Amino acid sequence: MRHALAAAVLIASIPAWADQPVTLAAQDDGFAVSSTATGTARKDGPFLAVALARHTLRASKEFKTPTKVIEYRVGLARNNAQGQWDVERWSPAFPASFTLSPGDTRQLPSATALIPIDNLPSLKDSWLVLQVKVQLDGAVGTTYAHGNKLALD
Repeated sequence: MRHALAAAVLIASIPAWADQPVTLAAQDDGFAVSSTATGTARKDGPFLAVALARHTLRASKEFKTPTKVIEYRVGLARNNAQGQWDVERWSPAFPASFTLSPGDTRQLPSATALIPIDNLPSLKDSWLVLQVKVQLDGAVGTTYAHGNKLALD
């Protein structure tokens, strides 16, 4: 009973609004490498801290040569006046520097991306974008995963 009461007090002291669970997933099966990530987002002073607890990269079997993963980063996106999405701010990039063979899956270490949000009037109608820079057959390109709109403001 005493442990249950202590756990209830501990849980009650964590503000319910502090963290928003986030899930980011690639929506395009045509990518050489697809990302799936889960974690939390929280406003932390002049930053949006995005803690990626699980981040998995999967190389497509459709591409027959290995794909080098160069780096990844997290951005804050909004729709522009033409209805297309624009990334307003990016976190610094996390270097990756490994190669995936067709069909390989790799779990990345947990990481926290800090996106500067100073001077933004609101996070309303924003969402997160996960960008992975890759090299395939000598050409460098990017793949994307995104999540739902943020509930933070």
